[in-house]
Amino acid sequence: MQACVMAPLKITNDDEWKYFCNNINTVRTSLKGVSQYLTVSTDVWWGLVQEEHPEKYDWSYYDRLSYTLKCISDERPDLPEINWAPIMSFHQCGGNVGDNIYIKIPKWAITDREFISDNGNKCQEYVSFWHDNDMLQYYTSFIKTFCKRYSDSYYSVFFKKICVAPSIVEINVSCGPAGELRYPSYNSHDNYQYPEYGHTQAKSHTAIERFQQNYSECNQQIINSTYIKQNYRDTNNHLVKKYLTWYNNELILHGQRMIQAALDGINGTKLYNCRIGIKIPGIHWNSNNNINGPRLSELFAGLIPINDDSLHNNFNNNEIESGYTRLIWALSRPQDMPEIYQDKHKTTKFLIDHPSKLKPNPLYIRKGYNMSKCPNNIKSRERLDLNIHFTCAEMPSLISCDTIEDKENKLHNSEWHIQKLSTNISQINPYSKPRALVKHLAWCGQQIPSETGLKMGVENALAGLSNDKWENIRHILDKNNYGDLFKLPHKNGHSPFAMINILRVDDAAQFSNQYRDLIKEFSY
Repeated sequence: MQACVMAPLKITNDDEWKYFCNNINTVRTSLKGVSQYLTVSTDVWWGLVQEEHPEKYDWSYYDRLSYTLKCISDERPDLPEINWAPIMSFHQCGGNVGDNIYIKIPKWAITDREFISDNGNKCQEYVSFWHDNDMLQYYTSFIKTFCKRYSDSYYSVFFKKICVAPSIVEINVSCGPAGELRYPSYNSHDNYQYPEYGHTQAKSHTAIERFQQNYSECNQQIINSTYIKQNYRDTNNHLVKKYLTWYNNELILHGQRMIQAALDGINGTKLYNCRIGIKIPGIHWNSNNNINGPRLSELFAGLIPINDDSLHNNFNNNEIESGYTRLIWALSRPQDMPEIYQDKHKTTKFLIDHPSKLKPNPLYIRKGYNMSKCPNNIKSRERLDLNIHFTCAEMPSLISCDTIEDKENKLHNSEWHIQKLSTNISQINPYSKPRALVKHLAWCGQQIPSETGLKMGVENALAGLSNDKWENIRHILDKNNYGDLFKLPHKNGHSPFAMINILRVDDAAQFSNQYRDLIKEFSY
């Protein structure tokens, strides 16, 4: 089990630097004899480094951060060595739960490239996916400049001397708001209040144009969140199905492009063989068979396909086209996408045996990703080696409607009220099943062939852990709690997950004994 902790969003004064260093060493001390390494994950804010101009870089903060981590590690060689997992944070800092720092996306990048929701509101937390053709060159250049600087010795602007960063073990790339692969469907620009369903985010001129290139016969203008809520369970409404299928595909295509941007960024650098990381959010609310809107929150975020299996299986029907399997497979093995289908018994098959099943698949990349090469181009990486991090590891098995008021579901159905009044709350379907969602993601990851090098990791969604939340994390790490979900030997020994990242390092320090016990129990 790889031990990871998340650094603060940004360290702003000397007292915070001292506090940060002390917390790192507290965690390292607790892991002595348990883990050889401690990976520290940090945001590398695009808006901090390239605020003024796409060709102007200010690395001064990261010069200090990287060398500080290296010094902490070297001062105590008897403790676990510090590795670095930088996040190429192309999203805005601020506006999400737990954010106490505000760093905007560079104005030169976001202007006229915003997401626009079906309410007509603009979101500036991440550049719209429909402008990837404009932005990929900047994403790649940012990653490459970072990798060239911190994979070797560099002259520190802050310390005014030659410095060396810790070993970099992962280049994590931000794929959406809060660094997660999703649409900004539940963000502040729409005055979102948890646990509402949120809104679709494809009303910009560019998004509408892109949709009609694919479905010229469809009137995209009539589609909004209200229309979808009213019609998405109508099997005869092909407009909604086409729209949500396109919406899901566009998110996955963006994820594929960002993974390729990361590979292009590390190409020709000493980090050419470094693992690539992305994050998928744990959208657990409204995820069960709600009376009015099963899994609409995930649909509006673009994460799952619109089909009966996804909407009504409660994560029990783990098939290739339901839930998150399609997403994870398309991200990790896009060369397989036209070959996968289900027969009438819902058994995963491959097209090679059934060529008549071939259908065009927009997520297909014929030879897979273009792999990065070493500086002298003598050799290239042999496989993708993708890390997928999934949030909400600390959540309980269920969150009922009595626990959190569901403004769009709880008060609008008399049948639901009758069921609530006449049945014990623990026996009826709650509207949130975080633990089942995490286990479903674990199953999805296990379906990917091992030669791909995929590793699945989990992290807590919110800082501020408590004893019961640590126990929830332990539960989802333990393969013995998965029942018949896994019928084949686990790739990762005692756990279906290979990594646990704790948000943030001060929580890991405060509960250092619990963290140590987790790493010790699930190491292999």
